[in-house]
Amino acid sequence: MTWSIPLGPLVLPAQFLLLCLSAGLGLWLGERRARRAGGSVERELRWALLVGVVVARLAFVAQHREAYLAQPWSMFDIRDGGWSPWPGLAAAWFCGVMVTRRPSAKRRPVVLGLGVASTLWVVGVAGLLLASPSVQRLPAFSSLTMQGERVDLGQLTGQPTVINLWATWCPPCRREMPVLARAQAERPGVRFIFLNQGEAPATVARYLQAEGLDLRNVVLDLKAEVGRHYGSGGLPLTLFFDAQGRLQASRMGELSRATLQQHLQAIGVR
Repeated sequence: MTWSIPLGPLVLPAQFLLLCLSAGLGLWLGERRARRAGGSVERELRWALLVGVVVARLAFVAQHREAYLAQPWSMFDIRDGGWSPWPGLAAAWFCGVMVTRRPSAKRRPVVLGLGVASTLWVVGVAGLLLASPSVQRLPAFSSLTMQGERVDLGQLTGQPTVINLWATWCPPCRREMPVLARAQAERPGVRFIFLNQGEAPATVARYLQAEGLDLRNVVLDLKAEVGRHYGSGGLPLTLFFDAQGRLQASRMGELSRATLQQHLQAIGVR
């Protein structure tokens, strides 16, 4: 199951909302503790949070720098979800300790805020992992490609498989499609399935022609069954299966070259 929470027209990954909740609660508790002593640590905690976020992003960019070199400005597009959480967490703690080194009266409220935020995030992520089924496999779903060929997803074992759930009306789906198309052309050892959700063949064909996308394995899911099977409330959703058909990673939201590369590593693709 892919955990996500709908907020009006938006569908946000549960881990992102967990991070916001953890940071917000830590900031509130730390500031509340400081105010009881007649002070304030809001500025210190905000700085620690900002430094943690920036370092988490920079660490991810450095790890996948080759994917960003072709389009350096894309490193500023955080919609791709590329973060390295542990360096960011370490940087937030380091900043929090340093900014309270001299005004030691602020140290306890800052440590309280960072401790609550860190603990809540770690426990929450662990809870989401434990709540997910231990082994998920390719769905028992059969449909037709745009060329009228029958495809049975449950039988697609033998090589790593990426299934992208998308629709022509979905802006992030459209933005990430060239990245996926390029990956399909460059990685013949990976099977890419473009599983359109709920649209007529003519609509899909017009979009592919207008965008000049030469994709293989464009499959129609007219009733959006696969999205419901994985508990997805929005698009795009990309699922990464190993050669044995076991789900190893998923991404709710837009992929960049770097985040695609990150998730391909989870299914043994280098």
